[in-house]
Amino acid sequence: MQKFSREQRPLLPINYNLVLQTSKKIKENNNEDSLFITKNKPWTEAEIEKLKILLLSYASLDNQLLLYNSHKKKNVIYNWKLISSKYFPNRTLNNVKNKWHNIQLRFPWTKQEDQIIIDSVKQFGEKDHWDKIALTINSSIVTSTTSPNSSSLLTSVIRSPSQCLARWRDILKPLKSKQKNFSEFEHLTLKKALKETPLLKGNRINWKFIHQHYLPNRTPIQLYKHYYNVICKPDKWNLQEDELLLKIIKEYSLDNVDVWKKIAQNIPGRTAIQCRNRYINKLDPSLKKGRYSVEDQFQLFMSIKKNGHRWSLVAKDLGRSKVAIAKIYSAWKYRDQVYPRRRKGGINSIYGKLLSHI
Repeated sequence: MQKFSREQRPLLPINYNLVLQTSKKIKENNNEDSLFITKNKPWTEAEIEKLKILLLSYASLDNQLLLYNSHKKKNVIYNWKLISSKYFPNRTLNNVKNKWHNIQLRFPWTKQEDQIIIDSVKQFGEKDHWDKIALTINSSIVTSTTSPNSSSLLTSVIRSPSQCLARWRDILKPLKSKQKNFSEFEHLTLKKALKETPLLKGNRINWKFIHQHYLPNRTPIQLYKHYYNVICKPDKWNLQEDELLLKIIKEYSLDNVDVWKKIAQNIPGRTAIQCRNRYINKLDPSLKKGRYSVEDQFQLFMSIKKNGHRWSLVAKDLGRSKVAIAKIYSAWKYRDQVYPRRRKGGINSIYGKLLSHI
């Protein structure tokens, strides 16, 4: 079969019926441009302002622009088909929709908008009122832009309920700041609070009181962790401390739960938890140390199969510390991930050796 190039291809027959229908529509509308959609034509300032004013009225003026009642749900879904066909006949549906989203993403949040969200949350709460909060922000934009000294609406942006919710949840909500690291001010405030706060029974620190009166943006658990991990960050144990700890342990019975508090009182700069962890993980003479034999590796795999990753139970079966077992297991797993082809020293290679010895 002979092939034709683009230049050699014969022209397709003209559909004269379609030409007649198009010409009739042109005569009826008396506007040739209205029949042709300008996909790539740049948006004018008048069109952008018209789009903003139109969508700003979604909550009060024209409910036909919405696909459902915005007061029942947090997100607003516009009827883009109606908007594009009725108000922007020379634009496609996706062209109008994408332009609106670009307008929303282009403008940063202002301090006035953030303050409105904070005040509105105090008034309405955090649930099922974001349509009212968005309406409050948008109405403030209208009043500011319609004043004689204000700039055009082009310099503002309309916020949707979903945007207001995301702004509050990710930036403005006080609980969000709890996930960040402690600042120098918070660090010094916590030190000051520890000196001024009265202790509870048993000389326990009242973390709830510090949270309520000194650092409301931090939870009691965060204050506790920062105190023991940063302020009371333990130094490395030296030989003298190890010898002193072993000497004191001989004088007490470890069956009592409160014995570690008494032991820590005799070791300056060490807490009860630090003394307990040091003895259980390092200094306990009953701990088995050294390299893992084939029998040890087999026993380790069988215990993990039985108990999972509960290292305290696995440690009882092997007579080793749970820290040592967790480290050796993670090292084997890491070798499998880094050296997937060789698998030298990994879990799979060790498991293969164990099967050969069974």
